[in-house]
Amino acid sequence: GAWGTLLASTDGLRWQAVRSGTTEWLFDVAYGGGRWVAVGDRGTLLTSRDGLGWEAVRLGRQVALKGVAYGGGRWVVATGWDQILSSTDGLRWETVHSQTFIRFEDVAYGAGRWVAVGEATDFFTSTDGQRWQRISFPDSRLRTLLGVAYGGDRWVAVGKGGTLLTSRDGLGWQPVRSPISLRFSAIAYGDGRWVVVGRETSVYTSADALVWDDVSLGGEHNPLNGVAYGGGRWLLLGVSGTFLVSADGLNWRRVAAGNYSLYAGAYGAGRWVAVGDSGAILTSRDALNWQTVRSGRAEKLFGVAYGDGRWVAVGQDWSNLSPLIFTSTDGFSWQAVGLRVQGALLDVAYAGGRWVAVGHGGTLLTSTDGTEWQRVDLGITSSLESVAYGGGRWVAIGERGTLLTSLDGLRWQAVPLGTEEPLSGVAYGGGRWVVVGERGTLLVSP
Repeated sequence: GAWGTLLASTDGLRWQAVRSGTTEWLFDVAYGGGRWVAVGDRGTLLTSRDGLGWEAVRLGRQVALKGVAYGGGRWVVATGWDQILSSTDGLRWETVHSQTFIRFEDVAYGAGRWVAVGEATDFFTSTDGQRWQRISFPDSRLRTLLGVAYGGDRWVAVGKGGTLLTSRDGLGWQPVRSPISLRFSAIAYGDGRWVVVGRETSVYTSADALVWDDVSLGGEHNPLNGVAYGGGRWLLLGVSGTFLVSADGLNWRRVAAGNYSLYAGAYGAGRWVAVGDSGAILTSRDALNWQTVRSGRAEKLFGVAYGDGRWVAVGQDWSNLSPLIFTSTDGFSWQAVGLRVQGALLDVAYAGGRWVAVGHGGTLLTSTDGTEWQRVDLGITSSLESVAYGGGRWVAIGERGTLLTSLDGLRWQAVPLGTEEPLSGVAYGGGRWVVVGERGTLLVSP
C-alpha cells in the first residue's frame, strides 16, 4: 500500500504491520516458488521467504513496477513504462519485452498462459513468460485495463469506466456489462420484490436485495427515470412518454401515454399519478390507460406521493428557478403552494402524519397538511435526491454519498457510508433499506 505499507496475516482476519524498509508506494504482491515478491514505485522490488522479513532487490531502473505474478516456475513483473521483466528466482531479473509503448498495469498467470494488461484495451500474452504476443481488442468504447486474474477456468480483466472482459483461453475476449458501469436512478419495493432501474434501459430485480437478476424488457426502449409499485402493478417511467407496466416485476409491456418525459409515479386511493417535463401530470386507474390533466408549462415535476387523502407533486419552475409544490385531493385538479425557498425540489414522501420534500442545496421541507411547509436547516449544501420512510425511520440521500436519517422528520443526523458516489434512490421494504446511485452503487441495511 501507500508509503511502503505491508500487512501480514495467518488467517486473513487478523493483520499486523510488517516493516518493508521503504517509503515508496507498493502496488502488488504475489507468492510462488517458496518466495514472496512485492513491487512498487520507482523500481521498488522486495522479496521475503516468510512474509515478515523483507529485502530489497536492486534492479537499476526507476520505472514503476505495477504488477507481479508467479507461474510455471517463473516470475513476471509488468512495469508502468512498456516493459515486462522476468526471473526464475525472484532475485535476478531481465527485460523480456519492451518497445510496446504501453504502460502496463497488471499481469497474471493461469492454465499455462501469462496475460498482461495496460493503458490500452490490448492484451499481451505468453506461454513461457519470455516471448509475448499482442492481441488487440477492437472496441474503442472500452477503457484502460487495470487488472487481470484467472480462476474457475476463466480469465477476467477489469478497467476504467466499469470495463469488464472475460475469456476462456486468454486470447479471445468478450465484454461483459459491469454493475459498476451502471448509473442507477431509482428503486422501489412491492409485493415481496425489489426493482431497480438504470439511467439507460437497465432493470434489475431481487427478492432479498442481495442477489439481483437482470430483467429483459424486450425490444428497444427509451432511457428510464423512475419506478413505482401500487395496486398490484409495477410501473417504469422514462423519456418521451415511456410507460412500462408489469404485474410481477419480470414481464413488462409498453403503454402509450403521450410524449412527455416522466420522472416519477405513485399510487393512492385507487389511482396512479405520474409527473414529468412541461409540468405534466397524468393519471390512470389501471396504469394502462392514461389521461393528461395538466401540461404546457415551463416546469419540471420530479416527485409525487400520496398520503392522508392528498396528492403532492414537487419540482421546479424553469422560468425563475423557484421550487414548486402542487397539491390535489382527487388527482385531477391541482393547486400551487407558495414557497419562500430557492432551488428545485426532487422528491417527496408521506408517513405518519408528516410530509417531507427534499431538493437542491440540502433543501428539506416538512409539512403536516401538504399546504403549509417549513424548512429544516440541515447545515449541508449537498443536493438531496430522494427521501423515504420505513421501519419507524426517515432516510434522505443525495450527492457525495450523503445519507441523513430521522425519527420524526424534523431532527436529522448524517450517517457516514464510506462512499463519495452520488446517491439517487432509496426505498424500504421487507425489513430492509436499499440505496442506489452512480457507478453501480447499491447499499443494503441491515
